[in-house]
Amino acid sequence: MNKKKLSRSGSLQSSVTSVLAALLCILIGLLVGFLVLVAINPAHAWGDGFVRIIKGGFHDAPYGVGKELANAAPLIMTGLSVAFAFKTGLFNIGAAGQYTLGAYGALYCAIMLKLPWFVCLLAAAVLGGLWGAIPGFFKAYFNINEVITSIMFNWIGLYLVNELIYQNGTGPMYDVRNTRTLNLSKNADFAQSLIPDFGLNKLFQTNSTTIAIFLAAAVAVLIWVVLNKTTFGYELKAVGLNKNAARYAGIRDKRNIVLSMAIAGALAGAGAALYWLSGNTEFYWSTYQALPAVGFNGIPVALLALNNPIAVIFTGIFMAMLNIVGLQLTNLTAYNEYITDVIISVIVYLSAFSLAIRMMLSRKKKPHAHVEETAAPAADAAPPEEPAEEKSVTQDDLCRLRSIHVGFIGPSQLKRAKAEGKLDHLLDKRDEIEVPLDTGGDVTVVCCYVTPTSARFVFKDCWDEGVMNDEATNKTGYFKSKGRKHVLEDIYPHIAAEWREIIAPRTFVETIEGERVEYSDPLWLPSATDVFGAPDGAWWRDGDDDFQLPVFARERDRVKECGDKGTYLWWLRSVGASGTRGFCLVTADGSASSNTAYHSIGFAPGFDI
Repeated sequence: MNKKKLSRSGSLQSSVTSVLAALLCILIGLLVGFLVLVAINPAHAWGDGFVRIIKGGFHDAPYGVGKELANAAPLIMTGLSVAFAFKTGLFNIGAAGQYTLGAYGALYCAIMLKLPWFVCLLAAAVLGGLWGAIPGFFKAYFNINEVITSIMFNWIGLYLVNELIYQNGTGPMYDVRNTRTLNLSKNADFAQSLIPDFGLNKLFQTNSTTIAIFLAAAVAVLIWVVLNKTTFGYELKAVGLNKNAARYAGIRDKRNIVLSMAIAGALAGAGAALYWLSGNTEFYWSTYQALPAVGFNGIPVALLALNNPIAVIFTGIFMAMLNIVGLQLTNLTAYNEYITDVIISVIVYLSAFSLAIRMMLSRKKKPHAHVEETAAPAADAAPPEEPAEEKSVTQDDLCRLRSIHVGFIGPSQLKRAKAEGKLDHLLDKRDEIEVPLDTGGDVTVVCCYVTPTSARFVFKDCWDEGVMNDEATNKTGYFKSKGRKHVLEDIYPHIAAEWREIIAPRTFVETIEGERVEYSDPLWLPSATDVFGAPDGAWWRDGDDDFQLPVFARERDRVKECGDKGTYLWWLRSVGASGTRGFCLVTADGSASSNTAYHSIGFAPGFDI
């Protein structure tokens, strides 16, 4: 089985599942909205209510579509702001304040300095970035939670901007007659500060549909490239996943935390510029006594997009559509704009649980593998597993959640840490590392056990499937099995050379037909004791160095997948029960069993460093 193909298949499956989860959130939200419409006024619930919501801006096209695109641009930017922070392991709840500072920067450069629109846009991004960098600074150097500081700076930013604009009614940007800032679109002096529309206003019959939507989409693509295709983005994500390991790898963690929040703030600030410089409206001092909703609406945009920058484009447009529909509903006597707020609220609530929804959708029916029925004694039956003690979630647990997927760790860092006796500073159990293959793909391995000078890893999922022997026999043990030959000759050579150099062969002792055999393998199958321990009455015996690896303490942690087959059985090197026909295995639900050697099931080997 081609490992690269499996990797791509898993990635595609994950993407499809994520899209289905997002669509399910939307459908449930729309259903709840329809039920509310029915409860308020059944006579108008379908045609005047639900159908209008589904049509969105197309109900009043082309004007409605134009307004939808105009309002989508800032939503996309605030969604990117939140998503970028999430991708780098941070929680930016300060997009509203950063958006407000960006609005001030754009309007000041336009009204007071009469600068070109792109300069105003840059100024907005700079001010938003500076406002975002402050919570990042407190996080990096004082370990103050960025959620708390960003919320506080939302209000500080709001009142600061209000005071700078209003100045007791005498501010130079403030039109005291209309209680707002000067109108950009109605004054020829500000024409160069408006984002060009290139005929879009005429096309959509609006006065605020500009190229802002295309600029926002371009920024989304740029953010995706930065995060996924550049060393800089890789380092930002590495710091978010495990800043201690990143620091050990030579990455400047404090600088990158500040930069992550600064970039997130710059995106929100630029979003404000895309809105205000499109001639949408003026800055109403009386209105902005509360934080702008577009800043907080970036959170559901990011959540619904699963923090994917490209998906943010579409979720931003969708949220803008609901906002426009809400305004359209005010024309009806039976309904008002708050109907769409209900829909958005439900979607936000469900999006917060998108991980659980994705897990539900990805859950597959466990395969019914054939296990040979034998007349083995009762001792051959798999011992009942004692339920693992459930622990309450602690701060340490939360810290470990952020340490998962430390895939940026390479063999050089591992070698250095081992030499210094600090492997346990770099790794912890359950950490996952992407090990490159000579085929161009990679395989994910899980840290099962770590000491200052050694670590043990096991493949997260099955490499492929195969037999332990062509015949129903285990008389030659694992030492002379076809399964061992497959692991050493068909799997191990595909591991990248730089990784093979740091692998330490593990020594095994077997008794085969009354003779003691000792051998060493760089890549091996775990034993039954490795996975299940050695409880009283265990029906397996392994080498003297075997002990239950902590990562396998719970049944659910023993479950592995095999390509597109879903959860799958996988071989262990221990001979089965009391017979001479089979080997031990782990079932699709994580329990112990055995099967004849000629059955084809999964291989999930391990190695030491």
